[in-house]
Amino acid sequence: MRCLRSNSLKRRGFTLVEVVMSLLILAILLAAAEATLVASMKAIPDPKNLNAAINAGASATSRFRSELACALSVTEMGANAITFTVPDRNGDGNPETIRYAWSGVAGDPLTRQYNGGSIGVVVPSINSFQLQYDKTSQAYYTTSEGAEQVVYSFTNTLLPQDVALTSTSYPGEYFVPSLPNGTVSWRVSRVMLRVHDNSTPDGQASLQLRTATPGGLPTNRVLDQATMLESTFGSTAVWATYSFSHHSGLAPGSGYCVTVVYSSGSSDCGYVQKNTLSLLSSSTYLKSTNSGSTWTTSGLDSLLIYVYGVPTFQNAASYNYYLQNVRVSLATTSDTHSAVPASIRLLNAPQVTGP
Repeated sequence: MRCLRSNSLKRRGFTLVEVVMSLLILAILLAAAEATLVASMKAIPDPKNLNAAINAGASATSRFRSELACALSVTEMGANAITFTVPDRNGDGNPETIRYAWSGVAGDPLTRQYNGGSIGVVVPSINSFQLQYDKTSQAYYTTSEGAEQVVYSFTNTLLPQDVALTSTSYPGEYFVPSLPNGTVSWRVSRVMLRVHDNSTPDGQASLQLRTATPGGLPTNRVLDQATMLESTFGSTAVWATYSFSHHSGLAPGSGYCVTVVYSSGSSDCGYVQKNTLSLLSSSTYLKSTNSGSTWTTSGLDSLLIYVYGVPTFQNAASYNYYLQNVRVSLATTSDTHSAVPASIRLLNAPQVTGP
C-alpha cells in the first residue's frame, strides 16, 4: 500500500501555461498550412476561365487569319499592328484597307479599323498581340550606260585612195568593237568617214550598220542607218559624222559591218576614202561590185573610219521582297497557357519593304 501511493504521487498533468503554448503553436502551424493551401489553389488554372480565354483568342485569330490570308498588299508591318488591303468588298472597284492593332499595354483591347473608319474592338482586353513576318527575296539587276568612246578606228590618212559611190559599187568595213571589261551590251552612237563630192554634188547614199556572217561579210539585216547627202561633203576630203540612235543591245564580242549603199545621183554620190596601209592592222575592207548582192573582203585595205559606241554595264544586284507568312501570337490573359499561336500563309505573297 505504501508503494502504490508513492507512484501515484509522482504522476503530473500539463500545466496551464504548457497547454496555452501548445495551442498557440498549433494555431500558427494551421494558419501557415492554410496560407500554403490557398496559394496552391490559386496556382492551379481554372479550367473554365482558361478555356474562355483560349476561345476568345482563337475567335479573334480566326477572323484575322481569314482576312490577312487574302491580302493584296501590306503597308504596315509592326510588332503589334498590321495594315493591309483585301479585294473589293463593296463593289466600288477598289480594294479595302484593314488594320489590326494593339497598344502594347496589357489590358488594352485588340482593335480593327476598316477603310479608315471608326476603330472597333475585337477583344476588349488582351495581354499580348505579337506579329512576326517571314519574307522571301528575289534579286534583279539594272543597267546603266557608260561614256561614249571609240570602239574601232582606222585613221591613217597617208596616201588615201578615193572610192566612188556608184549604183553598183559599194564599200564597207567589218569590225569587232574594243569595249571595256564588264560591258554587257553596247550601241553604235556615230560613225565618221572621210568623204568629198564630185563635180555634180547631187547624190545620196545610206550609211548602214549590219550584222555579219561568221566569215565577216554583211548580211541583209540592217540594224541602223544614216543618210549621206553629197551636197554636204565639200570639194576636199573631210571627216563627216553620221549619228545612229535606233538600235541597242549589241553583243560585245560579235563583229558587225558598216556599209555605204548608193541611193541616188546623176553619176555617183561622191567618194569615201580608204587606205591600203591597213596591211599592218586587223581591219577588213568590204566591197561589192553588184549592188550589194555579193561581197568580198580585203585585208590589205581599210576605210578611213571611226566607230563610236556607248557601252552598257550591269549594276549591283537589287532585291524585291515578298511577304510569305505572318506568325501571330494572341493571349487574352497573363496565363501563358492562354496564348493562341497561328501561322498565316498569304496567298498572294504581296511585295513589301525589306529586308
